[in-house]
Amino acid sequence: MKNYKVFKLKNSHKGKMEAIRMNSKLYLLAFMFILFLLPILSATEQSLGTYKQNTCINLKQTCSNCTYVNITSILAPNSNKILDQVTMEKSGTDYNYTICTTGLIGTYTYNTLGDINGVATVQPVTFEVTPSGFGDSLGFYFIMILLCGGVITLGFLVKDGWFVIFGGVALMVLGIYSVNNGIAGYRDMMLTWAVAIFEIGTGAYLSINSALEMMDIDLGGGGL
Repeated sequence: MKNYKVFKLKNSHKGKMEAIRMNSKLYLLAFMFILFLLPILSATEQSLGTYKQNTCINLKQTCSNCTYVNITSILAPNSNKILDQVTMEKSGTDYNYTICTTGLIGTYTYNTLGDINGVATVQPVTFEVTPSGFGDSLGFYFIMILLCGGVITLGFLVKDGWFVIFGGVALMVLGIYSVNNGIAGYRDMMLTWAVAIFEIGTGAYLSINSALEMMDIDLGGGGL
């Protein structure tokens, strides 16, 4: 009877691991979908780049057929307006304006207004401010996604729940980072939050489910 229980427990454990491995393929497909989505997100908004905190930044806009380009507003990361209605200085086809109010860390947005071909056109431009002057790029985000997915996949391959838990927690941290800082310099209330919530939810599910599976196996083994 005891041998039958051991056999039944092993078969149950094997079945659960097979189900987890099958589900892992779906998670990997989801990771690939995120990787495909990121270039689209990052290409939808013009970005000036990343700059160091508390330094002066030369705001730029280029227009070959404008007679003027103005800045209608500059928004800080906390959405407060720090400047509005200023004229950019023209130099050939380039327009420039320098600001030094960069004490907050995060994404700034300035909206330019120019008469492109005689038609008044608004163009938003963003730039990042970080303590070091270095920011996350699309390549950095790719690496983080691949690392999280690699650790989770390794956990399934070697049948070690701790790797899955660590990978899931790392994915949750990446999701929280995405909420606070955007994805590769891009932040949108719908798409960015959707990707971030997916990362947090997937990471939480993998971590919790793996921990429960390990507890169930340990408890079952201890009862024999």
